Amino acid sequence: MSYRDLPLDMSQMPLSDPKTAADVVDLILDPGSRDAGSFALMICSADDIGVKPVVIDAIPEDLPHQELAATLRSVLDLVAATEGSVVVARGRPGTFLLTDEDRAWHESMIAVCRAAGVRLLGAYVATSSTVRALPAPLDKAS
Repeated sequence: MSYRDLPLDMSQMPLSDPKTAADVVDLILDPGSRDAGSFALMICSADDIGVKPVVIDAIPEDLPHQELAATLRSVLDLVAATEGSVVVARGRPGTFLLTDEDRAWHESMIAVCRAAGVRLLGAYVATSSTVRALPAPLDKAS
């Protein structure tokens, strides 16, 4: 999906659909953000409709995932208060294959969302070549 072929009702499409959520990640994380290392959070309504994207660029590679998760906690508390949900994405250079670092980041995102009581609709890794979904948490997959 690109800006040229967005569906007319895109602003009303729930991001609980993994394909739609991946397309949104692809739109909000541009190639420069991905190559610089970035984090994206799409804040969603109680109906899982995307409301506000938040993108943080140039995240140091050595920043502990727990530090990013702790920083997110105050935002997630506000999302929880409205019974909203989120989609998260990690932009990074390199291979499109999922790495151990991606998995560790994913685990920290699951933990911080659970602690805040926020539904995590999906977690994605965005590289220059693609957007890849990470597996749903076990409680969601079963």
